[in-house]
Amino acid sequence: SLTQFGLPTNGADAASAQIVGDVFTEAGMRAEVLPDVNQVVWTKAAMAGTAGCLTAVAQLTIGDMVASPEAMATWRQMIDELFAVATAEGVELDQDTVAEHALTTYRTVGAHWSSMAVGIRERRRTEVDALCGEISRLGAVHGSPTPVNDTVTNLMRAIERSWTDAH
Repeated sequence: SLTQFGLPTNGADAASAQIVGDVFTEAGMRAEVLPDVNQVVWTKAAMAGTAGCLTAVAQLTIGDMVASPEAMATWRQMIDELFAVATAEGVELDQDTVAEHALTTYRTVGAHWSSMAVGIRERRRTEVDALCGEISRLGAVHGSPTPVNDTVTNLMRAIERSWTDAH
């Protein structure tokens, strides 16, 4: 497994980021420092945000998501919306590489429950607002439609709200 760090956009010293990466590598965790933190963040959002939200609302393991044509069609729509929003944000991603990396990771983890799916099962608030909810928010800012991320976000919020609202 490879941990990726991106250089901060606030002008911080690149050498400091490399020191952190070197410490991780020396500790046995392979690490790589990339020139753009935004690419790292958006790549992780593409992988974890889409699958996390989808498996949570559908209550599927990652492996079950990959095995389901319906879930994967939904995932593809979610990641395509994310790519459009990333582009609108000025972040250039190699979309084929990012999607293939995500799919390879999903196939590797198999019958694993995402933290968001576990959160829903255990009635804990999830990070939906920071993941597919943020794609929806940024899509609205840029006029980039995100209907599938919107729907998944709304379903997640409805589930979470049902735990506290009086019936």
